[in-house]
Amino acid sequence: MISTTTILLIITIIFIGSFIRSSIGFGEAVIGMPLLALFINVKSATPLMALTASTLAILLLITSWRKVSLKDAWPFVFSTMLGLPVGLYYLKNTSELLIKIVLGILLILFGLYYLFVKKLPHLKNERLSILFGFFAGILGGAYNTNGPPTVIYGVLRRWSPQHFRATLQGIFFPTGLIITVSHGITGLWSGFVLSLYLFSLPAILIAFYLGNKLHYRINEERFKKIIYTFILIIGIVLIINSML
Repeated sequence: MISTTTILLIITIIFIGSFIRSSIGFGEAVIGMPLLALFINVKSATPLMALTASTLAILLLITSWRKVSLKDAWPFVFSTMLGLPVGLYYLKNTSELLIKIVLGILLILFGLYYLFVKKLPHLKNERLSILFGFFAGILGGAYNTNGPPTVIYGVLRRWSPQHFRATLQGIFFPTGLIITVSHGITGLWSGFVLSLYLFSLPAILIAFYLGNKLHYRINEERFKKIIYTFILIIGIVLIINSML
């Protein structure tokens, strides 16, 4: 049984992640997972973030579905499904210590990639969506962090700003739903997880409302730099915390 203070901290983390997702279209799991892992085990944090992500994807699609590029979304969704069983197996059969260390390394690499890689290649077609989607499926099944390879793919495809957030939801909603249901089938939907989700639901709705309003006012490039600096720091802290 966890304390009321810990529950409030968990709800705060869910709120922050939901606000970021609603503002720029992604990032709730990358921010939320390592922070939640400081208070609850990864096997509880993963399905909790999956439920949160699915809720946000539905809300975001309701408000921006007309801007989704189905041509870009469907092959990525298909390839993500192929990688999902690998990630689920990894989550069920790997030690929590190793999962935290690997997640920390991935966060550091992703933060460094975004902050320091200036000249990015241009993917002119969807051929490499299989590779990016498969890796996204592995990360989604294991950590519920299918966002990083999906976002990188979108950047390399040069999606226009008006379609970027919407198309991400077109990918995140079906893949997130599959991930969420898979967690339930594999026994990760415990009463503890469902209770935390219900406690967090009001915070998710409030964060969506505020983040959606901010989306149309914010300088996204500056906001992303702040987020990925934060991701880099969290990755380092997570690895240090795992080794103590």
